[in-house]
Amino acid sequence: SALELAIFSDEIESKFNFHLKAGGYLKAIYELLEKRKISEETYETYIKWILGDLNKLDRKEHIFKSILIGIIKNYCSKFSLHSIAKDTEIKSHVSAADYLDILQSLLLTNQLYQLNFNKKIPVFRKEKKNYFIDPFLYSVCKGYISGKYQDYSEGNEEKLIEGIVPSTRNS
Repeated sequence: SALELAIFSDEIESKFNFHLKAGGYLKAIYELLEKRKISEETYETYIKWILGDLNKLDRKEHIFKSILIGIIKNYCSKFSLHSIAKDTEIKSHVSAADYLDILQSLLLTNQLYQLNFNKKIPVFRKEKKNYFIDPFLYSVCKGYISGKYQDYSEGNEEKLIEGIVPSTRNS
């Protein structure tokens, strides 16, 4: 019962906060355990991996970066493809949709669509939300767009927790 688990609440909270920092990425987990901090090099390693995958798909880094700026700016908020295109260097909402789909296919983000409750189907043309599938990716991508790699989980716990919930639906 919940009462029996209450004695472990401090430990559970500590482990959960650890997860918000390192996510499920082994290199980040080991560094956080051993050095109590994730190095800039580790964040850079993961962004290089992502950029390598985008390069293989013949996608442009500056458009990817613009999409990330839009995702992070609107994190936990609904946004339209038009607003992402307008707020960034992307000229077309079609390109924005393409890059968002690619991020999802690379298992970096989840797109959540509004639901037509009567038909019980997603409404793809309406505003949507995008979340990173792992809280560590939030810090990786925020570091990439800001030019300063570090842990961005502190002060963003509520956002990261909201992003974890949709990631558990396929587990």
